[in-house]
Amino acid sequence: MDKERDAQALVLKDARRLRHAARDDFEFDREQTNARVSEVRLALNEGEESGEPEPFDFTAFRQRKAEQYR
Repeated sequence: MDKERDAQALVLKDARRLRHAARDDFEFDREQTNARVSEVRLALNEGEESGEPEPFDFTAFRQRKAEQYR
């Protein structure tokens, strides 16, 4: 009986550890997600506050990059 009780206690202890670890992982993931969402919101606000959009000249961009890496 003692061995069975010890085994059950060990299983319960391990289950508590796993629940705690899973909760910690979930909280870490949630914090990382919230931080990333905040970064994206800030970038969106910055873009909206920067003024009216202008057309992007892809050809000029490619030329500048080609010259930069020659």
